[in-house]
Amino acid sequence: MKMVYMVVSLMAAGMVAAATVGHSRILLSSQGAKTLFVRAEAKTFDPAEQAASEHARQATGKAPHAGEVFYKRGVREAAFRHVTTGRIVVRFVPGVDPEAFAAENGLELRRSFGIGGRSAVFINQSDSDDITKSNALLQQQSVESAEPDWVLPVTVY
Repeated sequence: MKMVYMVVSLMAAGMVAAATVGHSRILLSSQGAKTLFVRAEAKTFDPAEQAASEHARQATGKAPHAGEVFYKRGVREAAFRHVTTGRIVVRFVPGVDPEAFAAENGLELRRSFGIGGRSAVFINQSDSDDITKSNALLQQQSVESAEPDWVLPVTVY
């Protein structure tokens, strides 16, 4: 009986996990940390999500992924809401040309900044969402860090 219960429990857990995999993303950090983000579907947006998404789309203009809404750790509350701007912030090892990097990776260079121009903001023109693209960029040896440029929630105390 115990074995049957365990098998049924594992099957149920697998079905729940399979249902959320398509909307879940893991954001990798340069230190190896992993953070779960769950994407909200546009058809289920509440008025606050719609407003945040629309504002991000209008502010960025031509970024195809601007306005996508994700919830950190899957907690669907305003304090955990992250809205993509369609931009990715990258920090390079010394000697990388941001314009060449953009051309090689389906990005559009917006601006370089920092000491020696080692950091840059790019518009994500690829087919991948900002989290997936950031993770792919982080795997390159010339990249020290890469993460989406989020519109984050504001907490008023």
